[in-house]
Amino acid sequence: MEANRPSIENSDSLETMTRDRDNFERELNRCAEIAQGLRAELKATQGLLNVKTAFLESAEKEIDQLKDALIWCSGSPDFSEDGQAHEGWLKLCAPLIAPERDAEIR
Repeated sequence: MEANRPSIENSDSLETMTRDRDNFERELNRCAEIAQGLRAELKATQGLLNVKTAFLESAEKEIDQLKDALIWCSGSPDFSEDGQAHEGWLKLCAPLIAPERDAEIR
């Protein structure tokens, strides 16, 4: 087994090991820099995602409030079948409340 191990006394082997160690250290440092950059990108992406999530939650709440307002308005006689605003109700408002209930509202 001793014959297969590189000899420390062999200067070529020592130079090769030193060069390999230096290359490894450079590669390790390069990988650490890449990882640091990726962590910064991830943090920025998470921040943007948080902003978009807050915006969507706010928009969903507003949409729900607008639907509630339309439902409340639907009780007005103006929007009933004989009301003066019935056509506009069917065209503009009813589909916004619940498109899947559009047929029921008509």
